[in-house]
Amino acid sequence: MCELTLQNAIKLSEPDEIKDNTVEEIIGGIIGRAATLGRSSICFAGQCDFTQKFYKNDDDMLYLGMPGLRMSYPYNTVQVYKENQWMFECFKLYKLLEIGTFPHSSEPGEYKYHNLPPILKIPRSDGTIQDAITRSEFYGIQVRKSVSDKTNPYVNIYVTLVFSTEEKTIENTDENIERISKLAGSVYKDITLEKLVEANPELAKQELALRYYSIPITDDMNEEQKIVTSYFNTYQKNWCDAYLKPSLQRFTDNGIMKCSYEIV
Repeated sequence: MCELTLQNAIKLSEPDEIKDNTVEEIIGGIIGRAATLGRSSICFAGQCDFTQKFYKNDDDMLYLGMPGLRMSYPYNTVQVYKENQWMFECFKLYKLLEIGTFPHSSEPGEYKYHNLPPILKIPRSDGTIQDAITRSEFYGIQVRKSVSDKTNPYVNIYVTLVFSTEEKTIENTDENIERISKLAGSVYKDITLEKLVEANPELAKQELALRYYSIPITDDMNEEQKIVTSYFNTYQKNWCDAYLKPSLQRFTDNGIMKCSYEIV
């Protein structure tokens, strides 16, 4: 039984190298911005969201969006000074772990964070079955506990799919998938992996492969960048070992669907 929570699954020890106040401030700024993302669209011209510093030339600011968070511009977007763009990679890594999300890819045929087919069947509340897609960049797969059933101790896998109430079947073409994902009248639905397999029995013979990405540490990074990047890479590894691995193992052991993950 997996009774881990996001809070107690990750207990990182501070690396010995983190003794520099600047490094601590950078890490704190990244984690702090992750906590406030989506609460407001207000930003100040020329201010970097991670360092809170102001820069004279607004043309040096970048506006970078996060995928898979169930929100769109401007709520999924951070304002970053161009020389701090590397911090956004740490921020993205941390934010996805914070909510246990593997975003859908909006690119045709591309396996980024998971390998689910682009079109799957979903059960509707009226008992009918219809096609839905897993290619909307605003949604993804979440590994989390139930929000509605607080007594359920298990971590579950939820897949968010997008569908049109007017089209019960979707022809598997890139054009159709993109159209449904951007259709103003499209609806999204969260469904557990178990129920998704029931509606799509062929999935039981396949493997759900989840993927996260570590941040490369390169020679052109300064020491602060290397330490901060290493910190978040370590955070990711610990989260996957302590929280994700036992959560996925339950689905494999119960015969629902074989599940695995990798960090590349």
